[in-house]
Amino acid sequence: NSAALVFFAGFGAMLLSSVLLLTEVWHYSVLHAGVALMPGPLMAAIFAAPAGRLGGRIGQRPVIVAGGLVFAAGFAINLTLISESPNYAGSFLPGFMIGGVGVGLVLGPLPAAATASLPPDRFATGTAVFGMARQVGSAIGVAVLVALLADPTPPELFSRLQRGWAFALGTGVAASALALAIGPLRAGSARPPPRRPKSPALTGLGTLWGP
Repeated sequence: NSAALVFFAGFGAMLLSSVLLLTEVWHYSVLHAGVALMPGPLMAAIFAAPAGRLGGRIGQRPVIVAGGLVFAAGFAINLTLISESPNYAGSFLPGFMIGGVGVGLVLGPLPAAATASLPPDRFATGTAVFGMARQVGSAIGVAVLVALLADPTPPELFSRLQRGWAFALGTGVAASALALAIGPLRAGSARPPPRRPKSPALTGLGTLWGP
């Protein structure tokens, strides 16, 4: 859950900073910006299910670590290629799609890793806590980005957005580091709850009526 909180802080910062870049720096319309953002979620959707299955076979930890690093690599590309001059295909799209791959690699196995060690009677609670960590992390990421922007003038906005990308890059690396603390869990590795001994009354009934 700590890895989820950190990762989704970067995820929230990624979404808001991408929208601000497209609409406020490159002056895309809202509709144009929405279409331009579609490849990232598409890549996440494509990779999430295979990543979940891979985590079930080899353990969630290596998949989550790889996903966090791929997510960070997307922002490293953004910091290197994107400028104030609009260049969607040549600068924004590569890093955004790679970041989407990282999101998919994390989204697939991370819920299983957060709940795999729980007994069945705690699974619903564990799932709720994981969902809360996602939402709180996203809110923190948006808040951090807003603080980094700090009401910039138009000429300052791009450099402030770069700070947000650096923050998101750091969250990807930090989430990978936290994921290293996760054991090589697999889905369904939770221990079953201990069996309670039968009461003497039930034992007597079993003796009376037979198996």
